[in-house]
Amino acid sequence: MNNGALHDKMIANIMKTPISFFESTSPGVIMNRFSKDMGQIDDMMPACFSDAMSIALQSLIILALSVYANYFSILLSGFVRLFSDFRSIFIRVSHFGTFLKIFTFER
Repeated sequence: MNNGALHDKMIANIMKTPISFFESTSPGVIMNRFSKDMGQIDDMMPACFSDAMSIALQSLIILALSVYANYFSILLSGFVRLFSDFRSIFIRVSHFGTFLKIFTFER
């Protein structure tokens, strides 16, 4: 929402207030308050927008690193599983070779 839209929304809300508010409040106080609020909006809007963009960018970076880390851990666990399977096959084959040596009396 840009400053002009906020200004228009503030005026629309002021126009919806009851007449008793305008009778009890001087026009100078209303104008002073209105201009002060618009000044604060003008001062704070760029900083808030910059902060929002910074937080959004940091969130995207964190998300990307999380996805990368998860894929890396999945890949790493796959390699660990593969090497574990090769190890178990190698142990079975080596035990079978020892078993054959015992029965053939080779040393």
